[in-house]
Amino acid sequence: MNEIVFNTPFEISMRVLLLLDTFKTDLDEEKILYIDFFTIYEKNYDFGEENINGDSKFMINELTAQRKLINTSIKDLVLSGLVKVKNTKQGFLYSISDRGSMHCKEMSTDYAKRYKETTLKVKKTVSNMSIKEIKRFARMKEETSNVIY
Repeated sequence: MNEIVFNTPFEISMRVLLLLDTFKTDLDEEKILYIDFFTIYEKNYDFGEENINGDSKFMINELTAQRKLINTSIKDLVLSGLVKVKNTKQGFLYSISDRGSMHCKEMSTDYAKRYKETTLKVKKTVSNMSIKEIKRFARMKEETSNVIY
């Protein structure tokens, strides 16, 4: 029996909920993608001592796969009423609903607590950055880490 633990649609959905609950502001899908990526690879981006989902020499290749999973997860969360969506001139923006916040309060695993703690660290760094600045930050950190492209 081969069970995948990390990066399943369910896990991504729970991470998106925790992320939005931590940020308490509207975010677009691209920012959600990068913030989540910085959080799960906290060591590589200098937000923690070890990566929450473990080390990967090929982590940067996961960004493309993560994009699709995040997109699907956000759609599912909106449809289930856990996330709200706004259509703006800048595109779709997402925020947690009251129901989603209540759901986050029920998440009490060590993983959920650590994810939220790391997301707070990421928030302090990127909350006032544009997506262009976030991408520049990512490239700078990736150039100084041991990531294989």
